[in-house]
Amino acid sequence: PVKLRRNHKCDDFVILIPLFNDTKYLSSVSFLKKYHNQVILCTTNLENKKFYESLDLIANENGFKIIKVGIDDKLKNPWKIYHKTLLAHDYVLGESLKLLNSKYVIFLDADTNCKTNLSILCGMIEKEDYDLISVRVLPSRKNTLAEKMQFIEYEAAMKSRRLYPWLTSGAAMVGKRTSLQKIMKEHSLFFNGGDIEIGKLAHLMSLKVGHIPIKFYTDVPETFGKLIKQRFSWFCGAFRHSIINAH
Repeated sequence: PVKLRRNHKCDDFVILIPLFNDTKYLSSVSFLKKYHNQVILCTTNLENKKFYESLDLIANENGFKIIKVGIDDKLKNPWKIYHKTLLAHDYVLGESLKLLNSKYVIFLDADTNCKTNLSILCGMIEKEDYDLISVRVLPSRKNTLAEKMQFIEYEAAMKSRRLYPWLTSGAAMVGKRTSLQKIMKEHSLFFNGGDIEIGKLAHLMSLKVGHIPIKFYTDVPETFGKLIKQRFSWFCGAFRHSIINAH
């Protein structure tokens, strides 16, 4: 990984937050407010009236933009939303279209935050001329036993990004807009393992992929029951990548 440098900044970026089913999952509002004019809340055309009202309220209070994308089926996931947002400009209007012409795009989960200025992160990407980068993702809390164990696990897992920078996490990843558009054209839009698929595709397409050790913090399951449910989904993604797509 490159060393963290703060002497070069780039503000030419947009933050995309996929959000559907319930606005309660958007727990990073206080962090996002710092970048209010660069934040787009991306949702689908399949949500209910109460959701849209709540989303409009959050956006108006904080200066965020909203994009509603058309999803053909009811199996909603972030990768379908990113795909439609980046590739189908007929869903994007006005100021949102200008933001989507930004040099860099930051994919963030609705519960993810970062203490480092994102302008510094994008400045480092610009200086190194990366197409896509992975970052260090850590649990935002260490209260329960499950959270404490995951913190140890995440700390160890993040070290592998030094060797395999293309191990991108859905909680946070950053890339050139043009490169992410190329990647999303080839993406399967399958939910499980869809985050690492972005990094693997970039690697296979010989794009310049790197790792910048800036820390992002995300919510993790606080109980072992929720953890098992999450890991079953992760296992499905790993099985698909390693076995189904072994060729």
